Amino acid sequence: MYYYDMAQWLEYTQSALNDGKTYWPTWKVVDWDDDMWVYDTNNPTDLFTWESGDEVSYVFKDWDGTVLKQGKVKEGTKPTAPADPTRAATAQYTYTFAWWNPEVAKITKKTVYTATYTATVNNYTVTIAVDPVAWGSVSSNSVTVPYGTAISAEDNVLTIGETEITATAETGYGFSSWGTLPATVTETLTITATFQVEWYTVTFTPRDETNNQEWGWTISPTTAQAPIGTLLYLNGSDNINAEIRSGDPDLDPDAQLLMSITPTANTGYHNDGWYYYNESTQEWECEYSVFLPITGNMQVRCYFIQNQ
Repeated sequence: MYYYDMAQWLEYTQSALNDGKTYWPTWKVVDWDDDMWVYDTNNPTDLFTWESGDEVSYVFKDWDGTVLKQGKVKEGTKPTAPADPTRAATAQYTYTFAWWNPEVAKITKKTVYTATYTATVNNYTVTIAVDPVAWGSVSSNSVTVPYGTAISAEDNVLTIGETEITATAETGYGFSSWGTLPATVTETLTITATFQVEWYTVTFTPRDETNNQEWGWTISPTTAQAPIGTLLYLNGSDNINAEIRSGDPDLDPDAQLLMSITPTANTGYHNDGWYYYNESTQEWECEYSVFLPITGNMQVRCYFIQNQ
């Protein structure tokens, strides 16, 4: 029901006739849509109400102001809302239509309805991959978390929100990297734990009959870096180099010589053989023409003796 606003009165006229009746003014009022409404009555109790049959306007708008429907209905009538609108999802939210604001009901003045939506934070799955797959594993292969969840890593531990994922290398391999990580989860993504071949150090030292280096023989180089799976070849014959190979050449025609370690004896002395420290027996051992698999750091000695 409309009530007159003094600010909306544009003009009025009043006349009195000598016929025993009193005539009330005709008021001209401007509606919100700038439509001219005219009211005329002889009943003073109805002076400030619209007559039945007057119309009021309505507008239904989407959240961004887009007009979805507009029109007019008789005063005191409930307008018919359009079909529930939809709102495009963002990376962060999915929207579901909730209600019209204000609630759709009978109206007595121009009414603007705005679509209201419920926003739900999107969840995303982060897949944890392994490369190469035979070199290591991870404690979890995936985790589903809300948009904006923090991502961080320290060494082989990846943290996504409240979840910690540990990368574990197989024997002979080491954890390398999680790659370049985003600060937060904003989409479905894959994080890869990469592993690398573990390299071990083989140390070579010269020794004489008294197990020291006083006689001054040399070995070059004194250390070698070798990946797991390679072989250390030791030949006990006189003045034979030690070798690091990619495989046993008798079994693998493609086996390559990766490094040669050369012992050098002073005049009057010669190489009496290579000895390696056996971690299992915790003893120094010497074998002729032996291929030893490199599975960890190793110590090797070359013994020199005087010529007879």
